[in-house]
Amino acid sequence: MNASFDLVKMKTKPFYILNFAVTKLNMRFIITLILFQLLTVIVAQTAPPKENAIVKESVQLDNAYKTNDEYAIAKSYEQLGNEYLKNGNYLKAEEFYAKAKLIYEKLKKKQDKSRVSRLLAKSQEAQNKISQAIQNYEDAGSDDFGIAETPSSNSNESNIEDIEKPTTDKKDINGKLKQETAFGYFNQINLNDVNRLKNNSNLDKNVDLLENNIKLLEDEKAKNPSIQTELGETYQQLGNIQMQQNNIPQAIESYNNAYNTSITASGASSIGNQLTNVYISTGQFDEAIKVQKKILERKDIQQNTDLKIKQIQNLADVYLKNDDDEKALLLLQESYDIAIKNHKTKASKDCIEAMAIIYQKRGNTQKIISLYKQYLSNLEDLIKNDVEIVDTKLIAITEEKIAQLEAEKKLKDQLIRKKNTFNYVLIFASTILLGLLLFIIKTLNSIKIKNKKIELQSLRREMNPHFVFNSLNSINNYIAQNDELAANKYLSAYSNLMRSTMENSNKDFISLSTELELLKRYLDLEQLRFSDKFSYTISVDENIDCDTIEIPNMLIQPQVENAIWHGLRYKETKGLLQLDFVLHNKQLLIKIEDDGIGFTKSQLLKTKNQQSHNSIGIKNTKNRITLLNNLYSKNISYKTTELLPPNEGTVVKISFDI
Repeated sequence: MNASFDLVKMKTKPFYILNFAVTKLNMRFIITLILFQLLTVIVAQTAPPKENAIVKESVQLDNAYKTNDEYAIAKSYEQLGNEYLKNGNYLKAEEFYAKAKLIYEKLKKKQDKSRVSRLLAKSQEAQNKISQAIQNYEDAGSDDFGIAETPSSNSNESNIEDIEKPTTDKKDINGKLKQETAFGYFNQINLNDVNRLKNNSNLDKNVDLLENNIKLLEDEKAKNPSIQTELGETYQQLGNIQMQQNNIPQAIESYNNAYNTSITASGASSIGNQLTNVYISTGQFDEAIKVQKKILERKDIQQNTDLKIKQIQNLADVYLKNDDDEKALLLLQESYDIAIKNHKTKASKDCIEAMAIIYQKRGNTQKIISLYKQYLSNLEDLIKNDVEIVDTKLIAITEEKIAQLEAEKKLKDQLIRKKNTFNYVLIFASTILLGLLLFIIKTLNSIKIKNKKIELQSLRREMNPHFVFNSLNSINNYIAQNDELAANKYLSAYSNLMRSTMENSNKDFISLSTELELLKRYLDLEQLRFSDKFSYTISVDENIDCDTIEIPNMLIQPQVENAIWHGLRYKETKGLLQLDFVLHNKQLLIKIEDDGIGFTKSQLLKTKNQQSHNSIGIKNTKNRITLLNNLYSKNISYKTTELLPPNEGTVVKISFDI
């Protein structure tokens, strides 16, 4: 056949090209042709979407982002890490575990952080990132919650049950007693893994450490069955190290223990294949075949199409290595039929290639052509219905979506931080302004109160100028009459009264007992001047405690003075001044009553100057009452009433809260 064939003819007649390729025995060319055809069909056809575990988990992650539930976000990251770890994509598993750990740490979820730290360490150890794995094993053991079940092929859940453990004493790798509480034995396992990686070249010590881990896990298995997968992995690690030591019998025993302990199809397949390789390496093909058949008999393997196809291929490979091509071909054909039936493009291609190699070795090129013709005839239908191809694309899209979600969350978090910063600045500034405003208000109020007190004090000092001047006139009158004894007596009484008045002049309130004493002194002094004009009585309710009740200073005396000077003084007969103090409903009622000539007649007898003075005195009293009510909320009331004929006189009533 002419090698310089037309390329256009090549594209339009694939089977002509296939015949040419097989004739030349160019197997790579055949594979290239198939891949070309594969890409052509992928572009031309759109396979029906089917939900994938990673895609499904990304939906959960999207929902968590929408609700801004950071704990749910971390959980989704962890489950995504579990899926990638299960599929052997350790780099992606590490990426998502690291993200989950950061969030758990931020949320102070110690148990979750420890669990994911161990998973992160496992993914890093699988990539030979020893220093990072050591750090995460240490973090996993720091809170005594560090061990977690390896992700199962049948479930998205990979976490151990949170079971409280009683306090126990266990021996560590050096034979020392170690006090452990709750998940303390997990802490020891993580510590052993740290030491194992730090002494990676010391195989004997690593064996001791792993055996110690196995003992700890075996002790806990009955209480916590979910750690069985962890136990199987540890047996598998022990077998790997024993293989490095060339300790074949012990390695076989460890792998068998690992296989018997494994509870997942993927775990059993992985461990069983390792055990098979050990038997093959020692020439024990019968044992290797037994292991592969044992794996295939598992119910969970039979139910998992991908694993079933893979295990049949592995068994065929064992027969090939044992030079039993016939059995190998039968198994590969069986595997191919299952792959075609379940639309597994890659698996069916692998079977065709393996069979083609056997037939090529035999020189049966026609059989190879027949196989590839059959494969190409099924190829379009395979690709249309192959979920794995769609999953690969969906996973790529999903990863892009996750990256976009993370970018959006990062931007949102930045906006929230900026907004919060602005709010904090605004709140701080508002607090400062509010504090300043309150300080100004308090200061102004304090100044206002001080001004009122000064005004009140000033009003008190304005009281009784009459009394001072009239008293001095009386003294002068006594002196003019050469009545030295009367002048001395009056001056002594006057000085005592003024001394007492001055002592209390700065007080807004004084005790009732002090007020009564001052009133008596004042009235006695006035009686010296007007002995034939009036007498007085003071009545105090027996329920009143005069020492504890306080009354406004200089509020009663001016009313008494008015009664004497503007009522009783002008009366032709001797008058009576009555002062009554009564307690009623938590109020002190004060009545000042005289039987003088009354307010109206008194005004007619006064000069304009006297009338002006009287109005100033009344105004002064009212102003003081207003100030006292504003400052102390005493609810002081003041009322003056003139008695109607045939009675004469004036009644002043004062009341306030006590």
